[in-house]
Amino acid sequence: MAESIKSRYKPEYPKKYKGDPNNIICRSSWERKFCRWCDLNESILEWGSEEFFVKYFDQLQTESENISQILLLKFVSNLVRLKNM
Repeated sequence: MAESIKSRYKPEYPKKYKGDPNNIICRSSWERKFCRWCDLNESILEWGSEEFFVKYFDQLQTESENISQILLLKFVSNLVRLKNM
């Protein structure tokens, strides 16, 4: 299996980024393109990538863990959350 591309993204509009704009890690070329789209899109007021965590309790293994939200987007009209399926 090929190893994925890993790079850092430096936003042109760091104030739009929810989190540390100096620590945006892209794990694929698709993710990098999407970060750029979020950064430059005028309809997106705020966005974040792996900056927020949700506590998840696994009933089968009876333990909890933190799962990061992959992307958080705040559009001009409403809030949309995307996650891994």
